[in-house]
Amino acid sequence: MLTAARRRRLDFHGLVVFGRLENEARQGEAKDEVYDEGVEVVDATKIDADLICLSSITGASSRAYRYADYFRAKGKKVVMGGVHATLCPDEVAKHVDSVQVGLGIEIFPQMLRDYRNGRMQPIYRARQDMCDANFPLPRREIYSSKKMRFITVNSVQATYGCRNKCAFCCTPYSSPGYYHRPIEDVVDEIRRLPGRNFVFVAPSPIEDGYAKELFRAMIPYEEALGKSHDNPHWGGQGTA
Repeated sequence: MLTAARRRRLDFHGLVVFGRLENEARQGEAKDEVYDEGVEVVDATKIDADLICLSSITGASSRAYRYADYFRAKGKKVVMGGVHATLCPDEVAKHVDSVQVGLGIEIFPQMLRDYRNGRMQPIYRARQDMCDANFPLPRREIYSSKKMRFITVNSVQATYGCRNKCAFCCTPYSSPGYYHRPIEDVVDEIRRLPGRNFVFVAPSPIEDGYAKELFRAMIPYEEALGKSHDNPHWGGQGTA
């Protein structure tokens, strides 16, 4: 899996979705590697894989296309998902063998199963009524073991999408709808995090009463850590 970027950067957090997808890849006993061009120099000539999975925002799409064209010229199968592929699937399809439209948590595993059985489809579209319950936890060690320069790999996603439809934001189009994860699942994931600092990566986790319920459920966890003089520190985004 490779994330294309326009330039190297000090990333705020590891990509939680890649961690989930990498967990799914392991279910089939596949050997895999994860690369993030935002925090490391990627040498495509040293990557030898049967299946190349790309993700990119629109600003870095030209670089993603160059990777896709390079690997396809070598006879490799190439898949692309993420924000840009969701917004411009027809354009992306000109450079890859399969396009992932929408959240990959369900359609990525299906694509892997189809690929192993020799029937990978040209396009996969995620359901818009997805409920992120009982999905496997992200394998965050895929980032720490590579010693990438993330501020933290403890990124947690409690919600998907946003109720607002701001003209300057791609979220309503790349992730339509607004969905909550079960609070008990979110708190359980937080309890399992290595270290005590984490960040919510949801675009807007403070809508309606869900945030209050979630934060109340986090209080016993925070109090338990406070007694050990190891208070957790967390942050996130929100609609002002």
